[in-house]
Amino acid sequence: MRIAAAHMFIRHAPPVGLSPAPPFAFAVPAQPAALSGIRPAQVAALPAAAALIARERRQRALAGGRAVLAALGDMRGALLAGGGAAALQQLAQANAAAPPSGDPDLDDILDAIRLRAEVEIAKAQRR
Repeated sequence: MRIAAAHMFIRHAPPVGLSPAPPFAFAVPAQPAALSGIRPAQVAALPAAAALIARERRQRALAGGRAVLAALGDMRGALLAGGGAAALQQLAQANAAAPPSGDPDLDDILDAIRLRAEVEIAKAQRR
């Protein structure tokens, strides 16, 4: 009986060429290199950053729309005064620089303003 009991405590060496496996061997997926420096607090801040970017894009689009409307008003005044070349150039620049907002409803309104500016530019170029 002693030999059988002693046999229970003898550690068996792994077969030649194989290394012993750790007791709880499982694969842990490696973190992508692009995410290696990101902390959980930074991930939690992403929705707030996205909202800030959307708000800034909307503000830039509104400012661009206001600039086109102001240029349309300046062109109307210049045409009534008998001129309009400088106002036409200002309107074309403001219309080309007006960025989209990312909000479909606001973009529809801004597209209508841009279309009106394009119509006025085309009419002025025909004269």
